[in-house]
Amino acid sequence: LAVALAECCMTGSKWVGADIETSPPAPLLSKERVAANRRTGEVALLFAETQSRIIVSAKEKDLPALLKIAKVRRCPASVLGKVGGKRLKIADSIDVSVEDLHQIWSTGFERSLCAE
Repeated sequence: LAVALAECCMTGSKWVGADIETSPPAPLLSKERVAANRRTGEVALLFAETQSRIIVSAKEKDLPALLKIAKVRRCPASVLGKVGGKRLKIADSIDVSVEDLHQIWSTGFERSLCAE
């Protein structure tokens, strides 16, 4: 989820940040697991490779209709945060500019080849 969100911030010609909460809704992680260890739940939500997750951006006014469609189709859906600004903020764990994200992403392969 964290990598997908970072990539979403850099898609298109105009980069944009997001402010994301990590209190996972029931369809993503059980309340018991999160309550037992908040930090583990946050890390699992952000970095687990759970299949069939889709990130959708919508205007705030369209959220009720989008969530209703998901409910009717029995597709678990929840609001993770808001798009905007120039930084990707994920709870208290991550706060990085989209420009820095792009720099890290675009030079990752090059840096790995130069690493000793």
